[in-house]
Amino acid sequence: MGQIDNNFIILIVTVIVNSVLAAFVYKNNTNSATNKIFGLLSIVTSFWLVFIYLSVTPQFYPSALIWIRLSILFAAAQISLFYLLAKTIPSERIKITNRRLWILITATIAIMINALSPFAFTGTEVVNGVVVAIPGPTIVLFGLFAIYTTLVAIRALIVRIKNSSGKLKGQIRYVLAGELLMQGLIITTVLIPVIIFKKSDYVQYTPFYTLIFLGSITYAIVRKSLFDIKAAVARSVAYLLSIGIIGIVYGGIIYIILNLLGSNLVSPDVERALYIILALVTATFYPITKRYFDKITKKLFYQDAYETQELVNSVSLILASEIRVKELTDKVAQQMTATMHLQSATTIVYDGAAILYAEDDILVKLGANPEQNLAVLGNKLVNIDDLRSKAKLEVLEQIGMSVVVALKTNKLFLGYLLVGDKKSGEIFSEQDISTIKTIASELSLALENAIAFAEIQQFNITLQHKIDQATKNLRSANDQLKELDLAKDEFISMASHQLRTPLTTVKGYVSMLNDGDFGKLSADQKSSIELALDGSNRMASLINDLLNVSRIEAGKFYIDTAKVDLNKIIPEELSLLKSLASSKKVHLEYIHPHSPVPILNLDENKTRQAIMNLIDNAIGYSAPNIGKVEVSLAVDNGRVTVAVKDNGIGVPINQQSKLFTKMFRASNAKEVRPDGTGLGLYLVKRVIEDQGGSIIFESKPGKGSTFGFSIPVHNHIKPNKNINIKPD
Repeated sequence: MGQIDNNFIILIVTVIVNSVLAAFVYKNNTNSATNKIFGLLSIVTSFWLVFIYLSVTPQFYPSALIWIRLSILFAAAQISLFYLLAKTIPSERIKITNRRLWILITATIAIMINALSPFAFTGTEVVNGVVVAIPGPTIVLFGLFAIYTTLVAIRALIVRIKNSSGKLKGQIRYVLAGELLMQGLIITTVLIPVIIFKKSDYVQYTPFYTLIFLGSITYAIVRKSLFDIKAAVARSVAYLLSIGIIGIVYGGIIYIILNLLGSNLVSPDVERALYIILALVTATFYPITKRYFDKITKKLFYQDAYETQELVNSVSLILASEIRVKELTDKVAQQMTATMHLQSATTIVYDGAAILYAEDDILVKLGANPEQNLAVLGNKLVNIDDLRSKAKLEVLEQIGMSVVVALKTNKLFLGYLLVGDKKSGEIFSEQDISTIKTIASELSLALENAIAFAEIQQFNITLQHKIDQATKNLRSANDQLKELDLAKDEFISMASHQLRTPLTTVKGYVSMLNDGDFGKLSADQKSSIELALDGSNRMASLINDLLNVSRIEAGKFYIDTAKVDLNKIIPEELSLLKSLASSKKVHLEYIHPHSPVPILNLDENKTRQAIMNLIDNAIGYSAPNIGKVEVSLAVDNGRVTVAVKDNGIGVPINQQSKLFTKMFRASNAKEVRPDGTGLGLYLVKRVIEDQGGSIIFESKPGKGSTFGFSIPVHNHIKPNKNINIKPD
């Protein structure tokens, strides 16, 4: 009786597990042929187990022949359904031809009808207290059908394993292992002994054999996500365990209290109150118990569980705080490896068609043409668990990775995110794949910015190198220019000195002629001599300019101060330039100061030269006949001002800032006087500023200019390294 009770318990457990699995699997995907077949197989197996149990239970012996025939009927259906499962898993349609399907259906129906006929089993007999079925002549057909169909199904599973990889391969392996054990035990210990030796001693163990198959299927569900019902199973197990524990505790407490107090000592009211209190207590503790079993089932079913949002947030923080390609990809890979419990993770980054960054071991595994080998993977997610392409499978096995996601934006292909196996050996769930896709999408945008930053850095390095080289070239050229400038200054100085001696002689004799020392001159002769004298003065002025520039460059430009009376100097300079103004037909006018100008401490020669340059320029750039030059001298607020105003060509606005630099001449000035040197205003500015004064300048293009200077009455000579002040 104890043995029968044990078999009954095993039967009940098996039927319940079968029924629960059938419900979960079918409800999870009602469109899948695999799920439908498995659900139907589970139900048929449950009926088969019930009839097997009835056929070996003594109290049901009178109807044993019926139970045996029904068990064979459902066994035929069970074998056919297992064959369909082997040919279909995992698919939404049955993967056999219509012809084979109809042959299978016809053969199965024929075997099922034969099982109910007296030709399969003619009767039963009791041998040593055990009912034994008496095989008929056609039971052999069932045996051949069972063995052949089972072997074909097993062969189909083996072929599927060879042609599959990753997730699918793992699922089919567990299905095959469970089926081999179950069918092997049934054929060797039940089918063959019953048909050949007329012994049914091991028939009672068929529920246990079935539990082996269910255990294999359950393990495939937990570890390999078979049918994708892990979450539902985990929740159900937690719920059942919670209910079971609460029920046991509730019943145990009631039993203990009633036994301790005695049923006669407890009134009905007290007993009802006790039930209510216990119900409230158990209801209070149910959520706690449920959470506890949720944690246990989570550890059992989800050993690699992690918070997806926390991982994505951590990766986002890395992407926001890092801009360098290597550091960016390495930190993301490390975060994924730690959080998702991966064996490895890495990134391959492209720059155009070439690899910009990849770990050395990955490049070694990819061989001589890594870009060509990686091109096989395409630009979509590749999961080794769902892979059908042998070429892609070879690449993944070559680099030791399980999931590859192309990193890309709307504009660019940036590389690949490579993810290795989980440390636990579990397959990647839909949640894992979704998380990897999310990280890849964010990483792509960050990499685009990082690559652009790297390009800018490289551009800056290249630019800096070019700047350094150009600077070096410029310095070399500048050194050469300095040498040439020095040579030029030396030449000008030498030439000026050499020109000055004969010019002085010429100027002296011309002055003597003009003064009548060699006799009285006619009007024409005197006019010519005055022109020659004016040219000599201009040449002397030019030579003085050249000499002064040479002195400035050589640091020998002396300010030789003395008491200077501008009231006297300006009229004298004007008288020297009257002939030039007359020849140019320019009206030259002097505006006397309202009050005498104080005596200033100046370098007389250089100041005279500065004043002459200003007046000479005003005359030279004024139009004939209508030209007018006004020279004024004034004193106001402790400053002496000399101004030369003309109505000439003026200075272009965009060139006024360069007007007082060495060798510079305005564009319109070059057209009017091509023979100018660009030294006059440069020297004027230096002479005036070195004596503590400041330049006056105002100009309107086409309307004239005002040039001049202002010097304090009590001026201070400006000291600097290029000026040697010669004391009075």
